[in-house]
Amino acid sequence: MLIVTDCDETVPVTEHLPGATSPDVYHDRWLDGRRQRLYTAREWLLAGGCALLYGPVGVGKSAALDMVTATAIQSRVLRWAPTVRDADRRFAFLVGLLGAVSPAELDAVTGPRRQVLAAAARGELALVAPDAVRLSVLSLFRALARSRPLLVVVDDLQWVDEASADVLRFVSSRVDDVPVQVAAAELVEPEGLPRRRALCPSPLLVVRLEPVGPTTA
Repeated sequence: MLIVTDCDETVPVTEHLPGATSPDVYHDRWLDGRRQRLYTAREWLLAGGCALLYGPVGVGKSAALDMVTATAIQSRVLRWAPTVRDADRRFAFLVGLLGAVSPAELDAVTGPRRQVLAAAARGELALVAPDAVRLSVLSLFRALARSRPLLVVVDDLQWVDEASADVLRFVSSRVDDVPVQVAAAELVEPEGLPRRRALCPSPLLVVRLEPVGPTTA
């Protein structure tokens, strides 16, 4: 795991990040305070790693996550942003994430595991054994990653319900031989550290986003 706490002067800072559509946007004070770290995170993802951005309320994690993942045009992207209401709903995150998987993609998994995934897409996982869910999601991720890299994007990682988090932890430790990546943003208390790093596969780049002060140029 690599934690970025200070800017590395060797990283090119003149490159335009995805989402910077004009010089005015690129010189915005918010972006000026983060440009180097976001560029590093973007390049890390492009090289096949995973990235976790974290910071307190108002730091701009969602916008930063959008910029970092905007160039993943060659990947199959699954994205879901859980809410605080989802945190106590069993498998809420997983149901939302898998709802975007097409029937043809689900067909890459056969037998009972295909049935579990279909139940997840319908939001009917209440009676499914946790072990069956873990293995079915692992089979799907591995199947999707065989044709092109799979990028799972999770905004507000802190609101992923524990049942879904258990599945992500299981999967993340078993995909080191296929191109499955996670890019996530996690809300933490001021001066706090992210608590859900285990939900992302290795190699993981952890990037702290500091609040931009009123004097930042």
